[in-house]
Amino acid sequence: MVHTRTIVNPILGFKLNRKIGPKDTIASIYALDDLPDEDTDDRAHFGIFRYKRSLAEDGFIGGFYTGRERSSGFNRVAGADGQFRINPSSILGFYTFFSQTRPDKEQKRKDGHALSLHYFSNTRNWIVMAGLQDISKDFQTETGYLTRNGLTWFRSGAVRMVYPKSKFLLRIDPMVHFFLTRDKFSRLYESYSSFDTRFMFSRNSYITIGGGYATEIFLGEKFDVSRFRLSANSNITKSFTLSASYRYHGKIRYLSDPYQGQGNDASLSMEFLPSENLHLELSVLYSDFFRRPDMQKEYDYMIIRSKNTYPVNRYLFFRAILEYNSFHKTLLTDFLASFTYIPGTVIHLGYGSFYEKLEWRDGIERPSDNFLETRRGFFFKASYLWRLLDPLSFFFFSS
Repeated sequence: MVHTRTIVNPILGFKLNRKIGPKDTIASIYALDDLPDEDTDDRAHFGIFRYKRSLAEDGFIGGFYTGRERSSGFNRVAGADGQFRINPSSILGFYTFFSQTRPDKEQKRKDGHALSLHYFSNTRNWIVMAGLQDISKDFQTETGYLTRNGLTWFRSGAVRMVYPKSKFLLRIDPMVHFFLTRDKFSRLYESYSSFDTRFMFSRNSYITIGGGYATEIFLGEKFDVSRFRLSANSNITKSFTLSASYRYHGKIRYLSDPYQGQGNDASLSMEFLPSENLHLELSVLYSDFFRRPDMQKEYDYMIIRSKNTYPVNRYLFFRAILEYNSFHKTLLTDFLASFTYIPGTVIHLGYGSFYEKLEWRDGIERPSDNFLETRRGFFFKASYLWRLLDPLSFFFFSS
């Protein structure tokens, strides 16, 4: 319901948190967002309000209102959500949201809903979950993050935890999951059924292997996205962690005229802490696509990313990020210095640059074997926390 990155270019804004009594809290956000790319609107007003009342254990019940108002249209969402502790191992949750959207003055208002009911249980030997969700075709949230509307789905899963009498193999987790989704636009069904087994070892190490049958609806067509997967993770030493994953599965070429394919996805990541004040991370991602039925390769790419953090003390840290994309043949560099006096009072200073394998020859941009810096940026941000009354606090921000 709330995804603050939808506020793209705020001119001003504030956030208010307040606790009312021992059980009730309220929170609100307002932002005035500049819209330089809009044809009809220059500004958008974001308003978000949240109320929450704590219940027994970790239960709660609350309400939401979010709105994005423009001179030519609006999007408003309101509703309630909650979570109830049934017993020490089980919870039951729900949400009901209703939206009103008018994209512009020339179009009629569209109303939609999003409803959900879910159950989760976690004991020493079993994890069981089940959920039901319905999102109408016209449900929209311009202040949140919604990847897809117009669907009804049911999901369920279970994990049985088995504890062998072994010092090497600590636990075996057979896992079963089942999803069934109805796409309201095409009136077709897509499904996902999988069986996986996870083997847990010492040093927080595990290996997961499994597969499943799955389908996906895209632009009114059903595609096969069945998969086989293998993943592993291990804290090899106290300062070195290694993770890897591999998937071979059906894929969709997401074009205006989509078609079926298949391919590989693989990842490898490493974390190394040579000292208390240095944290090094390296990750490699690979993906490819082969078109069916002739299995002609259409693309492959690799992304290599390095993230290195050096905290000088509890107030100051430096960070450097390097990322290479083999498909676009680009190199990204980002450097950041951050000083935090107390949470909410910080200063950020950064510099970034973007390199491409290009060159200027005879006034024309041409491909090259060497990198050319094509973009650069300087970044500065300061934030100050000002407490008026406790527990009433305001956060003013600017960038």
